[in-house]
Amino acid sequence: MLTALRHSLRLARAILALAHHEVFALAAQSPALPAIMHRMIRLSSFTTHLFLARQRKKKGLAAALTELGPSYIKLGQFLATRPDIVGAAHAEDLAVLRDRLPPLPRQAALDEIRSSLNAPADTLFTQFGEPVAAASIAQVHKAQRPARTNGDDADRVVAVKIFRLGIEKRLDCDLDSFFFAAHLIEHNFPTMRCLKPVETVKMLVQSVKIERDLRLEAATIS
Repeated sequence: MLTALRHSLRLARAILALAHHEVFALAAQSPALPAIMHRMIRLSSFTTHLFLARQRKKKGLAAALTELGPSYIKLGQFLATRPDIVGAAHAEDLAVLRDRLPPLPRQAALDEIRSSLNAPADTLFTQFGEPVAAASIAQVHKAQRPARTNGDDADRVVAVKIFRLGIEKRLDCDLDSFFFAAHLIEHNFPTMRCLKPVETVKMLVQSVKIERDLRLEAATIS
């Protein structure tokens, strides 16, 4: 019961964000949606306009998912390839979604290195630069490793990839909520089972699982 309540609260936040960015205005025009979903869309839109009066900078599904954070950005990137699920208009909107977020502060990255590798960065690298790329799950820093003792007297330039703080726990929670929503849809809206929402979330989970395993990325680069 408590688990269902937690998932419902997380999904309610997502629904408010979608309504605030007027995502439902376009979705409500689809005759394929069940009547009850049209009523839910109108209710969520009304509630958002009633309680959230702040000015929108951007409208659309991509803007809403960016506001909701890393897990939803990944979901948006995945759904951009599935116009059969979100519709052509939303798929086009999601096609411009970029996996770029503000980077962690440099000190936070240094603290994460110390915590993960049990050593401060200045003992592992002769130089450790500012982030050169920051995505939703991790960010990359350019660094130099000290020369080895095997005769190689040149520092080695490396890329150091650091997970965002708390990202793994957040991904797990959000993905569990996606499964909860997918099962609700399949159970309560039989006409939408053809879209295979549960199977879609499984594919997303597998994609995120691969991205979270940095050993696979290192092996690919090698």
